[in-house]
Amino acid sequence: MTFDQPSESPPIDQAELARQFEEHRPYLRRLAYSNLGSLTDADDVVQEAWLRLQRQYEAGKAGEIDNLRAWLTTVTGRLARARGAARSWSTAARVSSSSMAPTPA
Repeated sequence: MTFDQPSESPPIDQAELARQFEEHRPYLRRLAYSNLGSLTDADDVVQEAWLRLQRQYEAGKAGEIDNLRAWLTTVTGRLARARGAARSWSTAARVSSSSMAPTPA
């Protein structure tokens, strides 16, 4: 497993994975916030990125991640864009349905 270590390093344990993630958390939060404009949504996205990293670890695929920061940036950015798009879609649907409501005569 390489993460932020040379490739000949021993496999990373879960505590080390968590420590490295925590090092990147402030950066990931800023990234998500810049896409969403909401700290609550940004924190949710960062938490989802952590859960996805955990799934990679549990599936034995975390060793395939060559650069943890780059992987987390990609995942967090995609999650933030998806959440922003879903929020925009939801807002547009509400506006559209309310504008189609019949007006009283």
